[in-house]
Amino acid sequence: MTAGALALREMGLISSFHWAKTIQEVIRVINPKQPVVVGTSWTQDMTVENRQMHKGKRRLARYRGRDYGGHCYTLNGVNEAEEMLRGKNSHGEGSFVIPLEDFERLMTDRGEVCVLRLNQQT
Repeated sequence: MTAGALALREMGLISSFHWAKTIQEVIRVINPKQPVVVGTSWTQDMTVENRQMHKGKRRLARYRGRDYGGHCYTLNGVNEAEEMLRGKNSHGEGSFVIPLEDFERLMTDRGEVCVLRLNQQT
């Protein structure tokens, strides 16, 4: 992900980037106009065919089941009342939600979260 962030900065699309270290920082910085780029493990219960619907709206991704290896996706929303993060898969499978507790475990299990500061002129 570092190479991608450096390329975006060189292209003038972002002014800077840093790595979020805690779930609290992710919650603080995330919003629909400022998504974060995530690299974590991707497990069986995170795949589209194994996700259950959450309140009939979005698929619920859970950090459990067989580990399929690393995966990159974005997080673009948080619902603190429901303790859920909203994400979008890079494979075009649509949006999903993941419990804060599961995502915090993903972060501690070799996960990384890149916070991009968008260039004001973009």
